[in-house]
Amino acid sequence: MKRLGFLLLILPLFAAAEVVVPIESVENNVNIRMSPDAKSEVVGRLNQGDWLNFVSSIPGWHEVEIAGGATGYISADWSKVLDEPPSI
Repeated sequence: MKRLGFLLLILPLFAAAEVVVPIESVENNVNIRMSPDAKSEVVGRLNQGDWLNFVSSIPGWHEVEIAGGATGYISADWSKVLDEPPSI
């Protein structure tokens, strides 16, 4: 029974994580904002071909994990969520 409990604890570590990527029509990058508002401070950029770990979605925005475990927001109009990181 202890083995089953251990497996249940570590199984999520091996599951594919959802990621956020820019949509295909983005030529260079999309802004990562401090809050889910187009007027919010830009705290970074997600380049075409790169991805960030998905945290959650709210209407119009995807929350992503950025440096240091902080989170930021990317417009859902310019990004999409994938089940796993794209293969290079």
